[in-house]
Amino acid sequence: MINLKSVMFGLSASLIGILASLHNASAASPTRKISLTLANGSTGSIAVYFDAKKSGNVYITRDSAELYVRGEGPFTKDDVGKTIGIVGAGPNGRTLTTTIKAYVNSQHVTLSTVAATTSPRLMTGKGKMVAGSATLVLPNSTDNLFFTYADAGKNIWVSGAGAGGAALRTKISSIQKPDSITLAAAASTNATNVDVTYGTDAVWGNDDYAAINAAIGVVIKNNGGTLQFPAGNSYISRRLAYKATAAQGIKNFVMKGASGDSAASALYFADKLPWDSSTSTWVTYEDPLIEFGVDMGSDNRNNAGLYINGITLQDFTLSYMLQSNLGGESDGELYKTAPKPMVLGVFSGIYINFARNVVIRNLDVHSIFGRGISVRSTNGLTIDNNHLVNVGGGDPAGKDTTGDAILVYSSVNANVSTNSVKNYRQYVKHNAQSKYCTGSNAYTDDAGNSRCRGYAYDSGKDYYGTLSGGIGLRAEYRPGFTPAQGEIHMPPGVADSVKYTSVKFFNNSVQGFTMGIKSENGVSMEATQNVVYGCYIGILHTDIGSPKIKIINNQVDDKGVGSSPQAGFTDYAAGIAITRYGNDYVNGDNLISGNKIVGQNNGIVVHKSNTYIWGNTITVEGYAFRTYGAFKNIVLRNNVINGTAGVTYGGSSVLVLDHNTINGSGPSATQIATDGSGGDLTFTNNIMKNMQVRLINASDVNLSSNTFSGSDQCYITRYNSPVTYSSNKYSYTKSVSCSNDK
Repeated sequence: MINLKSVMFGLSASLIGILASLHNASAASPTRKISLTLANGSTGSIAVYFDAKKSGNVYITRDSAELYVRGEGPFTKDDVGKTIGIVGAGPNGRTLTTTIKAYVNSQHVTLSTVAATTSPRLMTGKGKMVAGSATLVLPNSTDNLFFTYADAGKNIWVSGAGAGGAALRTKISSIQKPDSITLAAAASTNATNVDVTYGTDAVWGNDDYAAINAAIGVVIKNNGGTLQFPAGNSYISRRLAYKATAAQGIKNFVMKGASGDSAASALYFADKLPWDSSTSTWVTYEDPLIEFGVDMGSDNRNNAGLYINGITLQDFTLSYMLQSNLGGESDGELYKTAPKPMVLGVFSGIYINFARNVVIRNLDVHSIFGRGISVRSTNGLTIDNNHLVNVGGGDPAGKDTTGDAILVYSSVNANVSTNSVKNYRQYVKHNAQSKYCTGSNAYTDDAGNSRCRGYAYDSGKDYYGTLSGGIGLRAEYRPGFTPAQGEIHMPPGVADSVKYTSVKFFNNSVQGFTMGIKSENGVSMEATQNVVYGCYIGILHTDIGSPKIKIINNQVDDKGVGSSPQAGFTDYAAGIAITRYGNDYVNGDNLISGNKIVGQNNGIVVHKSNTYIWGNTITVEGYAFRTYGAFKNIVLRNNVINGTAGVTYGGSSVLVLDHNTINGSGPSATQIATDGSGGDLTFTNNIMKNMQVRLINASDVNLSSNTFSGSDQCYITRYNSPVTYSSNKYSYTKSVSCSNDK
């Protein structure tokens, strides 16, 4: 963290001095420029390398310093002396950070340090392909042999699967499971127990930390301005972190890429090793890659009321593809995306704390096991048109998630729109229920439970191959509150009387997380026109009290991923879920309208009173709607329900269904049903086909002006349930066995 009081850079003449001081000792002088336009109109530049290269096709063997690349020739003589990070080649599979010592040819260089681990891990005699199919499987895979999300797009060789039994040379198109992938080309020959060869990731270049740090310091010291990166890729060895103080604020700061194409200027950060070998302890957090905050004071509560006044980050790429910590639980398994990750702390790609008028726009953020973009205690926030891939993290065996792609925390007037947030990562470690948990990996805990080495607990499921994303878009906590510190200073310009955080999620695309969009703890949320695919829970709000919630015109499709493996969330595996904290059966102010929900899980789950569900189209294999508890004033109106298991309610809930169209799959498959624990039902003016009303121990039921159609069936079955009938229409003959029909 730099001390802003020590940043004494002046204007044009001083900028020249900065350039000289940064690079006099460099054998290869930088030729590109960071352009600066300061708030007072002065302009200047700072020399920077921006010469980094990357490849996903390098390979190296243990105890060797010879690094090779397959299928391309990226190395040049100018690369000698540059810093390089090689994923998986360090001790216990960490990233190896060293320098290039010698150039051999465009596909071969010698490093200054030998590899401690062969990377990528050898798959000798493990592959299987069938002629005409592009699927490659590892039928004999173990915990030490698997593919990860980062392997997509890499060159791959499969011996014996090509024409005439030659090697099949192609690319990895996608990762289906850690032991099953899809290639860009199909096999020409059946191939069993064959060798599979591919590459790992590497980034190399001259370090740009000093130049970028100095440029940011100049803009801050001169009360704002615009910093513009040149085109190219930048290797950055350290984190960029800045705090506003009473003596030196941060305001009107803009940091942007070379053009409107976010890929034109890319920042690649070096790995930080989270294992402290000197003390043999975990470093249980990583600092943000880019951080702007304030001096919080001795009590860490910002009682001075400091804030950043205007900051914009836009038009560049932020990557942590060199990160070692992918969720592993021990020093020996750091690279494994496991269901119980080490503590992530507040680690984020971008972290902004206490600010107003924040804009984060058109960034490409990828490959971060931790939060992608995190903004806290801010008044006036726009996060739009960003593209985030494989960021966030989750702990399905725990009771909460630990990483979000985008987090808006204790902030007001926040708009998160037109972002694309996708996670393709999967867990690649088996647990105690797995056949792989044998031998030295297996043990019995003090309670006599079977455990797999490295797990503090086990929910009884094998998570191998399930999604590892935490939450795609998340908003949490009322203004001025944090669980760790208690009451703190409110976001700038927000009165203490403001009760709820206000966040709008609009027109975003989210894919591959435990929860696609989530709000909780005092958040007044609007989620409109978002597309949420392949998530265990599409959109979730949970709270005590009555913040206004609007979930309107979204498209949600779980894509058959199944119910949530996340402990505590299985009951809410649905397109949309509204839940409560504790015994709050009274409060609520929720509108769910115009949404299209498709999938295998439930459609809508509601555990809050005063919820209005209007004009949705629900086509799911589970329940279209379910609720349980003493919730009042839950209204389903003008919805179209296709197939599904119908509607279930109970626990003294008060439910109204009117003017809905329900197309069932048959009376035994689709029902409007109590669960036997009571509850009131008003069921009027509905059009129903091939379905049944099934009542057990209902408290009070009114069925009137409904139209029933379909094959011969019982349209109502009831037990110990008083029912009032009026003006219902039936277009089929009632079965003679239906003694409860009327």
